[in-house]
Amino acid sequence: MGFILPEVALRRGGLLGCGLCAPRCPCYNTRMTYPEGIEATERGNPITQAAYRRQVRLQVYLPLGLGLILVGVVAYLVGRSGLAAASTWADASLALLLLPFLPMGLLLAAVLAAGVYGLGRLIQWLPGPARQGHALGVRVASQVRRVSDGVVRPLLLLRAASAGLVTGWRMLLSIFRSE
Repeated sequence: MGFILPEVALRRGGLLGCGLCAPRCPCYNTRMTYPEGIEATERGNPITQAAYRRQVRLQVYLPLGLGLILVGVVAYLVGRSGLAAASTWADASLALLLLPFLPMGLLLAAVLAAGVYGLGRLIQWLPGPARQGHALGVRVASQVRRVSDGVVRPLLLLRAASAGLVTGWRMLLSIFRSE
């Protein structure tokens, strides 16, 4: 028991099921039906096949044909101008090869121009906030220096007093010491 392709089911009598069940199979017990006057073939529905062929003509063959005609016209015009040197053909083919990259190059140029414009606006705007930031930094540095001096001042006074006492004591001892 397995899945059977619709084409095989059509060959077996039109039942779309496993193909091994009874005619009243609960899976798919109806025959494939098509609109009036259209017969089902083993290749598939003629309506969908016609739509597929029309889509292939419009999306594949038409652009391919127009591209070939365009290349032929360019080749004819270049050949007719009397400049049939190899470098002329190389220049023409290089120009045709570069055409697909033109939109991406224009997009990158637009991004670059937007970046340059934005940088110019930033340079115009930046001095004011930079000045304010510098003033804030100077105020913060001043406050930090004042607070740190206030915290360290008692320690420095204590150390200076002890150093003064030690130096005074040594001087006093040096007076009484004999050499």
